[in-house]
Amino acid sequence: SLDRMSCGPMYDSEEGGFFRNAGNADWSDPQREKLLEDNISLAQVYLDAYSILDRDDYRRVASQTVDYIVTSLFDSEIPGFRGSQGAHSDYFSLPVSSRMEQEVPAVDHYLYTHSNAQSVSLLLDAAWKLSRPELTGTALAVLDQLESTAQAGKLSHVYDASGAGDGLSFLMDWAGLLIALTDAHGYTGREHYLDRAKSVVKELVDRFYDETGGGFFDIEASTQPIGYLRLREKPLAENVSVAIGLLKLWQATRDDDYRQIAETTLSACAGTFHEYGAQSAGYGLAVSLLKNSPVEVTVEGRPEDPETSHMIQAAAQLSCPNLVIKPVLVDETQLPAQAHVCLDTLCLPPVTDLACWKAWFRRCRRRLPVPLKMFWTGWPSPEAPILIRTMRAKASATGQSDLTALRRLSRARRIPSPTKRPKDIPEERIAKNQGLWRPSRRQYR
Repeated sequence: SLDRMSCGPMYDSEEGGFFRNAGNADWSDPQREKLLEDNISLAQVYLDAYSILDRDDYRRVASQTVDYIVTSLFDSEIPGFRGSQGAHSDYFSLPVSSRMEQEVPAVDHYLYTHSNAQSVSLLLDAAWKLSRPELTGTALAVLDQLESTAQAGKLSHVYDASGAGDGLSFLMDWAGLLIALTDAHGYTGREHYLDRAKSVVKELVDRFYDETGGGFFDIEASTQPIGYLRLREKPLAENVSVAIGLLKLWQATRDDDYRQIAETTLSACAGTFHEYGAQSAGYGLAVSLLKNSPVEVTVEGRPEDPETSHMIQAAAQLSCPNLVIKPVLVDETQLPAQAHVCLDTLCLPPVTDLACWKAWFRRCRRRLPVPLKMFWTGWPSPEAPILIRTMRAKASATGQSDLTALRRLSRARRIPSPTKRPKDIPEERIAKNQGLWRPSRRQYR
């Protein structure tokens, strides 16, 4: 499907971006209108496919689609992204040289909160995977606009260039904002994004949560509902988005209340998800995130450094049910990129050798799912043998298995150190700390 869409008439190879839909099953006869929401979703799919499958053609399509979104739909005055670009079969069927003589199809006058929140998550991810740090500034500018509107109590599903809307917001808008805020915190480490995400959860519960049956309604309760708004529903896609946002927030704060709400939300959809066909795939992924402990891969470096993007790409190829990749920006340009893995609260020493990093991931991919013990026995770091000896000594002294001793070690907590970069740890300090390497809090909180 990825190849047929990008190589056929569904994709605008001249200016980038995908058209709305195809009239035939072979992706031919497209309706030549470009929607922001569709292009955000497809750009993310091609970006993930590039990272996992190592296909440069997918990287090209993802980059060109991001270019289209930023160039054609972005309004820097607001700042925000317009909802679509109008259908114009004659214009889009011409080559670039002929298009310059034609009037460019108009873009939508309106902006949509949900789609703009999605654009934030896409651009933050693309900034690292495509080595384009300028995308981070655009993403955060859009997010700050949405955040300020929400704080003022004026978040609206649809708004115009002046920022004015009808004041009616939906579940999808607040869910998108929650995910955008947690992603912004994960990529930047700025605490105020985490605080705002907590406030958004409160708004979600107060406005949309069903305290009787669990889950979230798509609209707020209204004293004077009009037409179809009399019926409050619990759409699967929006509830899955809320659950994913809550699980992201739980991973950042370890506040079990967020995980409990996410579990209750997914449980409320357990009897109906099969009715949604292909859309139920998102529900399955959310349940997988809930039931599996996170494997966090932290990559420290700079977005423009090719070695950093290669480390992120290698990490994306690791097959884990709940894989979290966290790029961390470092100010020192002369320092090499480095990466390490955390299994729940247990963290392994950093690795700077890209070749060893890739080789270790290749070994892991040959054994699926990846055994927990393999993270230790094959870890490409000089400190790893010391940690393994400590683990096995504790196991021998207590009569436990290696795996049990490893899990007991994982109960230790991290030491907060928000400003310092992790450095090499002497053997005696590792032994004193029971074989646990503890990274700085800046990389996780």
